[in-house]
Amino acid sequence: METIANNNIVNNVMNNEINATKRTDIYQIDPRNIVVVEGFNARKNFDLDELKEQIRKVGVLNPITVIPFKDKETGTEKYRLVDGERRYRAVMALLAEGEDIKRIKAMYLPKGTKEEDLLIQQLLKNTGKQFSEIEMAKLFNRFKEQWGYTQTEIADKFCKKASFVSRCMALLDLPAEIIEMMERGEISADTARQIASQNRDDEDAQVEAADKAVKTAKAKGKKTATTKDIPVNVQAANLIAKIRKDLKKYAGLMDSLDGENAEVMMTNAINVYEQTAEWENAAKELAPKAVSEPQTAEEVDEVEKVA
Repeated sequence: METIANNNIVNNVMNNEINATKRTDIYQIDPRNIVVVEGFNARKNFDLDELKEQIRKVGVLNPITVIPFKDKETGTEKYRLVDGERRYRAVMALLAEGEDIKRIKAMYLPKGTKEEDLLIQQLLKNTGKQFSEIEMAKLFNRFKEQWGYTQTEIADKFCKKASFVSRCMALLDLPAEIIEMMERGEISADTARQIASQNRDDEDAQVEAADKAVKTAKAKGKKTATTKDIPVNVQAANLIAKIRKDLKKYAGLMDSLDGENAEVMMTNAINVYEQTAEWENAAKELAPKAVSEPQTAEEVDEVEKVA
């Protein structure tokens, strides 16, 4: 009976250990002792205004991630920032404005954590503003250039699809001026792609179209240019390109079906495809109608309806 009792005690202890909630330590650290490594963060556009107001009212809700270390000269405990630079910048800006923030929440990573793992943590642990595609592209490219990872291995490391990694990294082939626009948040990645697709062999034309899209967006009071802000003639050319691609696919489907009707439909699709061969270039060469800069919300709506 004593053996059975002892076994029951052991089983209960083991079950309690298995079912126990794992504890993650959250520390309170002085933000003034945080060290930011130059060039480590993939983020370029921090956009602090809204976050500052949130922290002013309720504090830093989500802990930042750091690696603690001792300063060799002073012996003071300091912290290398891994994740949460936007929160850190907002806190430091508030301190400069006179706010009394003595400590913020932080989670520690082991001191020997590899650089690759720190970068992965930066992206995967991010709980605030999402990284843009161009920011992720530069982060992925570091893994390719610095450590020799393939796109498939990068996708696996960051829990992304390989096609997404490829799509992001292709943005790095765009002109430097457009990359800078994306980093500043002035133009979306999809908009940049569409502009580039219509001016594949002319980087000057790509930059000019991107600049026009950004100016159009700003005239409407928007921070970021979207596909709606692409010049109308480029939008038309993009639409024709899509129609031609769909027609080609449609003709292929009809060719794989039996029957006289299928053959007629395939022939009609090919005829339309051939007729639109020059439409795309013709559309790009057209000049949009002159429209005065919108002054009111109603005028902006009217311009968008025309576009």
